[in-house]
Amino acid sequence: MTQERDAISPREQEALERAFAAARDAAPPLSAALEAAILRDAVQAAAPRRAVGTPVPWWRGLWQGLGGWPAGAALASAATLGIALGYGGAKPLAGIGDVLLDSGQTASAEDGLEDALYAGYDLALLEDEG
Repeated sequence: MTQERDAISPREQEALERAFAAARDAAPPLSAALEAAILRDAVQAAAPRRAVGTPVPWWRGLWQGLGGWPAGAALASAATLGIALGYGGAKPLAGIGDVLLDSGQTASAEDGLEDALYAGYDLALLEDEG
């Protein structure tokens, strides 16, 4: 703990002021060697520095090549959807063909996603042949 100290007497205060004033007035001169060393350091500090590159790890270059965090998030989302569709199958998406192709034909869950998506192409194949 700190101890409380009595205030400095005016006599001590005056002695301190005289000592500080004398110290401010009598600045010691710099030696020639010290001044030369200070100037040498100043020139080195002011000189332009050459950028030193550190090698970039291969995975960081790949990550930047993919596009960084936004592309990584999109890639992770696409991979998750691919795993979910591969594991669960595409039967829940069987009616999406009507929405995508607007063919007017209805598809049931038993028809499968392929029949729903390619239903509008039958007419196109017939037109090409004839």
